[in-house]
Amino acid sequence: MDALGARRWWGLSALTLAVLAVGLDGTILSVALPTLATDLHASTADLQWFVSAYTLVLAAALLPAGLLGDRYGRKKILLGALLLFGTGSLACAYAPSAGGFIAARVLLGLGAAAQQLGSASLLGMVRTAFVDGMDVMLWVCAAIAVAGIVLALVFLPGRAAAAAATQAEPAALEDDVVAQR
Repeated sequence: MDALGARRWWGLSALTLAVLAVGLDGTILSVALPTLATDLHASTADLQWFVSAYTLVLAAALLPAGLLGDRYGRKKILLGALLLFGTGSLACAYAPSAGGFIAARVLLGLGAAAQQLGSASLLGMVRTAFVDGMDVMLWVCAAIAVAGIVLALVFLPGRAAAAAATQAEPAALEDDVVAQR
């Protein structure tokens, strides 16, 4: 593979990982809410803000992030967004209180907004680098397969642990969730 061919694959890989990080954020939070509630002594209103602060800021910052990308360059904004998202993730991990966690989620929302637009616009440029559509199809299939394996490895042990903790079958846990709704 020549240098140009390797660069296009690295570029597509970086964009895929960036989108995966933002996409997994909401899923990870929904799984972690019970733990966060006890560790941060969060009220129900705090838990709602844990989810809503990210979504609200992400939606509000999409258009300004696009404007900044057009004005200063998509690559610079994307790299800054990834740095901001990483900083927000670290702040979430070490948040001492519910208020600190909400503030960190706001940082995550800002980074995610700029990252989503940056990835979408750069993906169009990466697409032109792949002349053969079969290359992109191969990458998409491989990415979906890897994501499925990773998600299974992440969530299945947690589900089995929850079943063991309650001494119930995993199917019984689903019945409990449905009954609580």
